[in-house]
Amino acid sequence: MDIREYSYILKIAECGSLTRAAEELYIAQSALSMYIRNLENRLGVKLYNKVGRKLIFTPEGQKYISYAKQITEIDRAGKREFQEIREGKTGSVRLGASLSRAPYILPGFLKTMKETHPGIEVKLSEGSSKELGKMLEMREIDLALISLPRECRFSYTPLFDEEVVIYAPKTAGLGQYAEEREGCRYPYIPMDKLDGIPFIMLREGHHLRRIAEDMFFHYQIKPQVVYETHSALLAVELVEAGLGSTVMYDSMQIQNDYDGIEKYSCGSVRVNTMIVAYNSLKESTAAVRITHDLLVQKIGSTM
Repeated sequence: MDIREYSYILKIAECGSLTRAAEELYIAQSALSMYIRNLENRLGVKLYNKVGRKLIFTPEGQKYISYAKQITEIDRAGKREFQEIREGKTGSVRLGASLSRAPYILPGFLKTMKETHPGIEVKLSEGSSKELGKMLEMREIDLALISLPRECRFSYTPLFDEEVVIYAPKTAGLGQYAEEREGCRYPYIPMDKLDGIPFIMLREGHHLRRIAEDMFFHYQIKPQVVYETHSALLAVELVEAGLGSTVMYDSMQIQNDYDGIEKYSCGSVRVNTMIVAYNSLKESTAAVRITHDLLVQKIGSTM
């Protein structure tokens, strides 16, 4: 049944008269009378009786009015809610972030998101850039904070570039070998100085693990791997504790300034681009577009 037809019976109940109800509904009284007869025939009950000039609703009519009120209120509530979703006042966004980025990118961003758009719920997923890329392709997430893959099959907005560097504890003494080199953001150290030193590796499957292994193979060096971890945050903390060096992105400040860590450029400069990836912003909800724009504003401008 058309939702407008529920409003007809409610208007009749409000006016107590078919004539007045038809006038306020801007339809012919005959059309309204026919609607009521057809409705009663479909329901198999009498909705009201005419007593003089008054319409007295039957118990069945009163029950129908009760349902009509509930249905029209649900309709109004639904329209209000979807209007707010269209306007970006409310909504839900499925945001994926790589395990190495989430600890230092998300806290500040989510705090700002909560303050500026409290009606938008952000649902988090974590994984490797490869895993999040697959989730994006399967439409399991709306946005993904990942490294730009070599073969990109989705749309994206660049956020910032990172240099792959060596994080080393100051106590390792690598600073004595450091030199300035054009094109490097940090002092450069010869790769052979890493041979045999204690090293902390990210586990198989992590993008930085592959970069580190390629680097070691290219320069024919074999560091002493003392710890392996899935967590970039833990790897940096272990370096801070003086337990070894690691290959890391230079943006990995993880909300802290590490007094015990030095960064060194290594070999040919390797640059990684962080992106916010998506399938189509045009086809996305306002909440997704707002989240995307705030990520670009909050993260892209501060890194």
